[in-house]
Amino acid sequence: MRRIARRWSQLGRKGPERTLPRPAIPALRTRVGQTRPTRGPRPAARRPLSPIDAPRDTAGFSLIELLVTVSVVAILVLIAVPQLDDAALTRKLAAQIGDFLSTLQLARSESMKRNARVVVCKSSNKCDCAVSGGYEQGWIMFRDDDADGVRDHLMVCGSDEPSAEPILEVHPPLPNGFSLTGTEDLASYISFHPSGQALLATGGTQTGTFTLCRLPPSTSGNGREITVNAAGRLRVVEVDDLTTCP
Repeated sequence: MRRIARRWSQLGRKGPERTLPRPAIPALRTRVGQTRPTRGPRPAARRPLSPIDAPRDTAGFSLIELLVTVSVVAILVLIAVPQLDDAALTRKLAAQIGDFLSTLQLARSESMKRNARVVVCKSSNKCDCAVSGGYEQGWIMFRDDDADGVRDHLMVCGSDEPSAEPILEVHPPLPNGFSLTGTEDLASYISFHPSGQALLATGGTQTGTFTLCRLPPSTSGNGREITVNAAGRLRVVEVDDLTTCP
């Protein structure tokens, strides 16, 4: 009995066994007269919007926006087209007057080298000097042995004639719509002397101006001029105030 009592006394000293606290469980009780809320059906999954269902501000341009855009583009085109035409005309004028100037410079150089008269005259058949029209119909450069400003030949143009005054260069007509004319002394030909001067068949000095311009109905006043001074020197001048094209 003593042994049992001692055992019980030892157990009593250890104290009650420790236990882990249980987690609090929320009460599910409801008051009298109340019912628990029921969970509704789940919402359906969203599908991507089609172009028809898309908001109006992302569907495209409105009619007013389209009209404004077209109007702005039309105004820009109206502003740009004349400038493009002027740029194209400037390039054409520069190219054509450059060709004619090259011929004149070559004729002046050849007259000094050959120690003979060299003439540039307007020509429509690439053989004879024309008596009417302007240089826009084409021109030829030849050695003028008798200094009369006219190319002399006995046979038909195009034949191999040793006695004919030799042609040194031929230039085709200018594009349609352009005019190239000379003032009174230069209307038919220009003849370079071995001294470098431009002289008439009568011996007088040839001075004046060649004018390249656009024929009507063009309203552009742009053109190019080549001036010939008493020494036979040539100078190109750009003009933009031509009232009429000769």
